Amino acid sequence: MTYMELSLINKLNQLDQDFYQQITTSFDQTRQYSWQGWTRLLPNLEPMRQPISVLDLGCGNARFANFLDENDIQFSYHGVDSSQSLLDKASHNLKQQHLEHKLNQLDIVQALLDGSLSTILDKKYDLIVAFGLFHHLPSFKLRKKFIEDIGGMLADKQSLAVVTAWQFAADKRFEEKFIDPSKINLSADQLEENDFILGWQNHPNAFRYCHFVDESEIKKITAELKKITLLESFFSDGKSEKLNKYLIFKRELKQ
Repeated sequence: MTYMELSLINKLNQLDQDFYQQITTSFDQTRQYSWQGWTRLLPNLEPMRQPISVLDLGCGNARFANFLDENDIQFSYHGVDSSQSLLDKASHNLKQQHLEHKLNQLDIVQALLDGSLSTILDKKYDLIVAFGLFHHLPSFKLRKKFIEDIGGMLADKQSLAVVTAWQFAADKRFEEKFIDPSKINLSADQLEENDFILGWQNHPNAFRYCHFVDESEIKKITAELKKITLLESFFSDGKSEKLNKYLIFKRELKQ
């Protein structure tokens, strides 16, 4: 496998950061509701000793915290996102709900590149979630490192990490959003397999990098994990109920 060049990783990461800065309001408006798949996580959370410490990576407007509160889960919440404008939305939402919280702005891609993700956050968590983040991590190498790194941040063998893989490329409805990479001065052969550039609603210059994590990549990543193991997986969300693939990991060394 050839690895993506650092300069391209940085360019794609900046593309996504610019995207969220540009469309904060319209994006936030489309992210006001809980995902269907979250309900399926509750049986895994209810047996945990509460309050559970939660790390929400790529937290956006922190709606997952509202979901936990609505379902009577006792928790402490730490939300992390690269977008300060979305964190401002999160802060407003959490204060309205009177939920104690900690929010940090962090370039997660850069933290993965320099190996500082776990040291910056410097804490162990009972539950780590990453909803709508995994597809924004440029390169197979970084996606694999992300799973390994969050495995090292779980508190104990009962702790869980939940990562979603957006299945947009398996849904024909999204094909009209695919953008020719040349629009952002890239050629298709610079990108890895299943890398896409997507547009957003009616914004002519709002582009984002997204990677379609398919079954073969999931198998390749999980086969090489050392700190955690895949406990279970399922499809949920959207009209198809297959818009996201949920991956639930447990801190448990393989035999």
